[in-house]
Amino acid sequence: MSIYASHEEIGEDESGLDGTVLAYQRSHVFPHIDHPPAAIGLAHIPSWCVPGADDEDDDFETVARYLRLDVRPSGEMVEATVVLTEPAVRMLHEQLTGWLARPKQDAT
Repeated sequence: MSIYASHEEIGEDESGLDGTVLAYQRSHVFPHIDHPPAAIGLAHIPSWCVPGADDEDDDFETVARYLRLDVRPSGEMVEATVVLTEPAVRMLHEQLTGWLARPKQDAT
């Protein structure tokens, strides 16, 4: 039994991989919507799974200090899984927010 509570996968809907996340094709290949789809998974650890936690006091909001992130390219099994600490999640959040704020150039 896993201690992780999985979130909805990014890049997958009820019908399967939706193409909003694309499998990486190498650094010299510009991404294209026709590239194979992929998915990103996140999972947290509920507080009652933390060693020494009191099950009686769980508010279903408190979580452990770790967030699991995995990548599943092209509908395959997970290719990479890492566990992020709070500082790593903050840095990832800052970098993603910074990227979102920048103007985007579409391929012609």
